[in-house]
Amino acid sequence: MRNLLLVVCLLIAVAGVGYAVVVLTSPVVPLEPPASVGVGRQAFEAGDFAAALQTASEVLAAESAGNPSAEKNSAALMLAGESATQLGKYDLAIDFYSQVPDSAAEAAVANWAMGEVHFHLGQTSPAFTAIEKSLALDPKLMVGHQRMIELCNVLGLRRESLPSLMYMFQARQLSPEYLFYIGNLAKETVVESRLLDYLAKSPGDLLPNLGLAQLAFLGGDLERADAMLEPLLKQQPDLVEAHVWAGMIWLQTQPDRLVDWNAELPEAAEKHPDIWFIRGQWLRADHGQDAVRCMAEAIRRDPNHVKAHQAMAQLLNAQGESERAKLFADKADRLQEVNTTLERLYGSRDSTALMHKAAQFTFDLGRLWECVGWSSLAKSVEPGIRWPQELVAKVEATAPDPEMPQTLASASLVAASDWVEEYPLPVFADRVIRRSDEEASQQDFVGSFGFRDIADEVGLDFEFDNHNSAVHQGHRMYQTSGGGIGVIDYDLDGRPDLFFSQGGDFPADPASSTHQDVLYRNRISVGGMLELANVTAAAGLMDYDFGQGVAVGDVNGDGFDDLYVGNIGANQLWLNRGDGTFEDASALIPADNSWTSSVMIADLNLDGRAEIYEANYLAGDDVYAKMCQIGGQPRSCSPLEFLPAADRLLSVGPQGELDVVDLNGAMVANSFGVVAMKLAGRRLPSLFVAADQQANLLAAVVPDPEVDSGFGLVDEAILMGLAYDGSGRAQACMGIAAGDVTGDGEIDLFVTNFYLEYNTLYLQNSGLFSDRTAVSGTVAASKPMLGFGTQFFDAQLDGNQDLFVLNGHIDDQTHVGVPEKMPPQFFAGLGGGKFQLVSPDDATSDPQNSCLAQLGLGRALAKVDIDDDGMVDLACGQLEDAGTSLIRNESKPEGRFVSVNLIGIKSDRNAFFAKGTLRSDGFQQQLQLVAGSGYQASNQRVLHFSIPERALGGTEPGETELELEIEWPSGGVDFHRGVKPDKRYLAVESQGLREVIGTAQSSGDAP
Repeated sequence: MRNLLLVVCLLIAVAGVGYAVVVLTSPVVPLEPPASVGVGRQAFEAGDFAAALQTASEVLAAESAGNPSAEKNSAALMLAGESATQLGKYDLAIDFYSQVPDSAAEAAVANWAMGEVHFHLGQTSPAFTAIEKSLALDPKLMVGHQRMIELCNVLGLRRESLPSLMYMFQARQLSPEYLFYIGNLAKETVVESRLLDYLAKSPGDLLPNLGLAQLAFLGGDLERADAMLEPLLKQQPDLVEAHVWAGMIWLQTQPDRLVDWNAELPEAAEKHPDIWFIRGQWLRADHGQDAVRCMAEAIRRDPNHVKAHQAMAQLLNAQGESERAKLFADKADRLQEVNTTLERLYGSRDSTALMHKAAQFTFDLGRLWECVGWSSLAKSVEPGIRWPQELVAKVEATAPDPEMPQTLASASLVAASDWVEEYPLPVFADRVIRRSDEEASQQDFVGSFGFRDIADEVGLDFEFDNHNSAVHQGHRMYQTSGGGIGVIDYDLDGRPDLFFSQGGDFPADPASSTHQDVLYRNRISVGGMLELANVTAAAGLMDYDFGQGVAVGDVNGDGFDDLYVGNIGANQLWLNRGDGTFEDASALIPADNSWTSSVMIADLNLDGRAEIYEANYLAGDDVYAKMCQIGGQPRSCSPLEFLPAADRLLSVGPQGELDVVDLNGAMVANSFGVVAMKLAGRRLPSLFVAADQQANLLAAVVPDPEVDSGFGLVDEAILMGLAYDGSGRAQACMGIAAGDVTGDGEIDLFVTNFYLEYNTLYLQNSGLFSDRTAVSGTVAASKPMLGFGTQFFDAQLDGNQDLFVLNGHIDDQTHVGVPEKMPPQFFAGLGGGKFQLVSPDDATSDPQNSCLAQLGLGRALAKVDIDDDGMVDLACGQLEDAGTSLIRNESKPEGRFVSVNLIGIKSDRNAFFAKGTLRSDGFQQQLQLVAGSGYQASNQRVLHFSIPERALGGTEPGETELELEIEWPSGGVDFHRGVKPDKRYLAVESQGLREVIGTAQSSGDAP
């Protein structure tokens, strides 16, 4: 290991040899050939390949004639193969190389050369076989290892490249490409065009199907992925990696097939970590202890398997082994930090600061070869730095073995752990796995949808100003988001009003009269039409800061909803006086100057008083000024260029005072969206925070008598399955839709992400979440979009939750072929977590004027029944140069509604986390009132039930009676009978339920 800093060798890549003139000469000195072969070799070196081929052929023919049974002249065979290659006679070259005896000194090189010719011809399977044999004959054949690494990465056989990568490292060939390859063996590297080229050149060789199946799987087309793998597995039944991807597909789509899948695995599959991971995922719902052992076996085979560590943390936690679970959660987090650092390094290859992080992370994880590699590379880029020598000295002191493995055994959490043996290896033939509920409940798409923007006709003329200017190109970070929306019935007339936060000048200019937040009152005009009137001045609202998210809730418990506005800088609290005006109570907020993205009001510790949560985004001296380069032009940066901000939690005291709750560093991330909900089996709620390019946060509220607030927050995102996507990667997460999409009464989450990342559907099962996006029907549609606001709602009252997503890029990158303005998307719910994208043609009778056909820069999204017709409508924020949309839901109803407003008495008045169950014979629907949801928005605070026509049994709404059960946050339960469809109700905790008859018809100004 000594002097490794002096031996960094940046190899010339051999990728692409097959796409130019193939010059294949022996990389080793052959034995002294016969004189005649020597003459042929001289002709070859002189460029007379035809003469060289003729001479070699004559030697072979003469020797064969003299003694047909004698071993063939390997030197002549090599010369003949090389000459035929240069003459373009590739089949002849392959024939000559294949005749070189395995016992010959040239055998390894002959197989390598044969593999090169096959690769040039697009014959990937024989190329792989030949290169594999060359390395079996000579494990030190460096060119064989180089080609093996490329083949594996091209074809989707990443794990097969590990032995060759390790050889290159032990041979001190520590190139940047090899460091990237070995750093994350789960990262896809296949290129579709190249795989299709191989298939075109050699249609009978189906090995490229493996990479194409991976791309189809990652793109959400699981049916196509399955179709690519089926013939490949018939052709190559021992190809373990193909079995891995088939198992991943069937795990999502047809878990019943895994019984046969497992029985048909080749013997070599037992060595593959992903086989054990799939087994663990397959068993986890019904056989948790068996699943633990499977994950342990996966980690034994790959101590850097991110997904297995995440799953192990969740499984152990479910087994009651919380302390051990935390060890695996922490390890998963550190492994993900390495992967994130490598992603950043890939785009900033000269950053010695990132190389230092990569080197330190890999040292801490026992991956010493990578530590040395990044240290050496950093030293070559910046010779004056000292940390590389210091880290390499630590490596030498830790493990002086020049042939040490990729990861030290001491760094594995299961390598020598006796506790693993307490979980016996499962006998798979004895395991019967139940069919998933969501599989059984899927329905076909029915009905018709209609969405129309009525903003202009009702007088909604709000436009968010993100301080865009022709003075400079591109957006600074603060210009990429903003314009929160709050639904508030501020005057208690029964009609939902709308509040919008504004941006404007930055820094804020108090003297400006045009850049301020706006409140619209929902009223019926003199002509009987719906009208939104700007009542900002009359309400006394004067906030000129750069607005972000909005939270609506009764902060002081006086019966009137208040407004909390997140800003870039000081936040704002507006207390509703109850007379149509608001009091600026911002002085109550403890001083802070953070960039608050989203805010939320909810009683988190269930003491009857609200808390206020501030999800903060970025920090740093240059966060509001720095710009980066994209395609040679200044544009907004990645959030990883800045420091993450610490989120903040405020408690409301008995006298209305606000105090900061000490979070003990638990909630620090690039926080965007936030939602609070009760998980299955929990008394206290949890907070989910969507983080941009970092692990998401899931904070459990836990009592803590040692602190003034009496409670604290503990991040459980990894333990509960919400930190990363199903591949173990941190996504650039923005908005959150929260709702029950499987009908099991548990809150599921849909999280929007960055351009070319799929939006993620997390389904909850008994308090644990899993990424079930692959079978949701949303992957392919979401990858070409950049999502922000999103909501679940039942658009046509058929009993299935539908999904709406606002899209739009953060900056203009059209000069590099990336779209900026994007259309919103509507996905019809099919039940069981399945959705179908609805086109503008199918969502309105006038597709050209459909909101789904309009391009924009969508941001905040809030649910509101703006016209009280029992159909959920949407308020949609836009970033710049476009007014806010008010989308009226004009879908054809396939059922009836019941809406219930809640007022807590013993519980906090806002009644967040109350759970309502509406039932009748053969029908039941459970809803939870969640806080947050959407993106920088606050929804209308109502439980909106839908009763599909099939549940009414042909009866008229007036003839149907339902029972409503409400479980309040305090723990109390109220039962109400005689509930009728198509009615609105007000439920007051422990004081009854009354029907709301009509709404106020006032045409005047706000009281």
